[in-house]
Amino acid sequence: MGITIAWDNGRFCPKVICDVCNRAIDDASDANVGFVMSEDMELITLAYVHKKCDESGNERSWWTQLDEFLIRLKHNTGLTPEKEEKAKESMRFLDEVFS
Repeated sequence: MGITIAWDNGRFCPKVICDVCNRAIDDASDANVGFVMSEDMELITLAYVHKKCDESGNERSWWTQLDEFLIRLKHNTGLTPEKEEKAKESMRFLDEVFS
């Protein structure tokens, strides 16, 4: 299922969903991201999986811990510390408005 939006405590919240049990991954350090690549290194599949649900073993070409994957994603999308702080300020403002 991957990344989705859920209604949680009166707000829309992005969530990462385990592709095995279909439950939210609430702790990134307790999950992996597995991916299978073709021979020419094109992505074939990507899966988000709780470590306790992960039984795929050798079925994946590669895997990384979800927390490491998210840090790489943050870097690869240009989310600098300055942009992150600005986004946090905006989120705090919205939390106050909608609380």
